[in-house]
Amino acid sequence: MTDILNIKNSIENNKMLIAYQPIISSKTKKVCSVESLLRFENQDYNSRIKEIITIAEDLNLIDKITYFMFDNIIQDYEDWYNQGSIDENFKISINISPFMLKKELVNILEEKLINKRIKNNNIIIEISGTTKLKEEKQNIIEYLNNKKFNIALDDFGIGDSLLSNLVKIPYQILKIDKSFMQDIETNNLNSDIMNLIISLSSKQNFKVICEGIETDQQAKLLEKMNCEYQQGFLYSKPVFKKDLLNTIKNLENKKSH
Repeated sequence: MTDILNIKNSIENNKMLIAYQPIISSKTKKVCSVESLLRFENQDYNSRIKEIITIAEDLNLIDKITYFMFDNIIQDYEDWYNQGSIDENFKISINISPFMLKKELVNILEEKLINKRIKNNNIIIEISGTTKLKEEKQNIIEYLNNKKFNIALDDFGIGDSLLSNLVKIPYQILKIDKSFMQDIETNNLNSDIMNLIISLSSKQNFKVICEGIETDQQAKLLEKMNCEYQQGFLYSKPVFKKDLLNTIKNLENKKSH
């Protein structure tokens, strides 16, 4: 009980942080977007993020986390743009709990974006594929799509993230779960499944981001499969705002050598 009260206190008092993990274009090796990830000042919580998200949902505090993250990524984008560090095509993704899929979210978000550099099409809304969405939630995703937000199906390949979801819901981006990267160099089944997903996605004009890239061999194999975007520790662990621009510069320098 004390643990839950401490977590509640951390959320209610904004004792939260945001880390960013770069997403790389397989073709250009440029950082084209970043994923925003929740972190806490209490570092012990950072290995329990999924558990804490569930607790926040149970305590009706998930909106507090969501709007904290939106406020910060909007300001961070503004700062980077004004510094000339990113251009108008740069994107930031944010994970949204199905609990937050309601019209109020869209209205508040659009209000927050008024007179800001970051626009609807600079934001990627990531929806986990591990939770089956009711029709009213699917309708909100359609509404977000109509408002020109980018919609990504996260954790694709596990849970309820089946191919049928791609027919029902207007996703533009598939994030293939990192579990498929395990032994992809030696496991023919994993490799064939990955190749099939990427090939099918390309034919249907879905963009594909492969997560969990840890080795050069994995990266090269995905390039051969025509995977458009890659994310993982091979390129960078999640870093805080103060370190992100240097991380991007280092990746760009690495590409040019």
